Amino acid sequence: MASLEKLTETEKELQGLIEQKDDDYYLYYLLGWTQYNKMLFHQNEDRQKSIEYLDEAIKNCEKSISLKDDYSNAHALLGQLFGMKINFSDSPFAGMQYGSKAQMELDKALRIDKKNPMALTFLGLSKMYTPEIYGGSIETAISLFQQAIESDPKYYDAYVFLAQLLREKRNNYEAARQYLLKAIAIDPQRKWAKDELKKIDDSLKKNSSYKSN
Repeated sequence: MASLEKLTETEKELQGLIEQKDDDYYLYYLLGWTQYNKMLFHQNEDRQKSIEYLDEAIKNCEKSISLKDDYSNAHALLGQLFGMKINFSDSPFAGMQYGSKAQMELDKALRIDKKNPMALTFLGLSKMYTPEIYGGSIETAISLFQQAIESDPKYYDAYVFLAQLLREKRNNYEAARQYLLKAIAIDPQRKWAKDELKKIDDSLKKNSSYKSN
């Protein structure tokens, strides 16, 4: 993920381009993607700002789709954004309200392109965090992340999300570690996989120290 400063700069550039050409579906998609990433920067620090970026990202994805309905990535991103709305809502009905919308968009993304690694990864996330009673499944999530990797062996995010799942849900630190090392090899500049790897190594050291005592 780019720095917050770089994302803000990109957002302004895209808004300027849209002012000149307001019928380009891809510009709206890129703007939505940029705002989604800005939301991720703020999600643990500024809830209101995160919600604002999330809503703007949804608006721009919907605009992109209105201009080109068969663009798989826009549907995949919109599905992920609707899923994130659940996390930021205080309504007890948010899961029902946004969960079905998220599923619908992700399903559509995969109908358009059944091998879309982004759609497979976001659907895997949905299955990972949705309670089993509402259709969640850890095994399905693992399968979807693996399908994303098979579809695009250089799709960094799928490796990291799969590693997170294996660490958090399966306590399989060694397998998680191997996926993170592959992600780092794909993009050595990104910090995300390195940060996740540090969590694993710190946990292993802590457990080793505990057992030795």
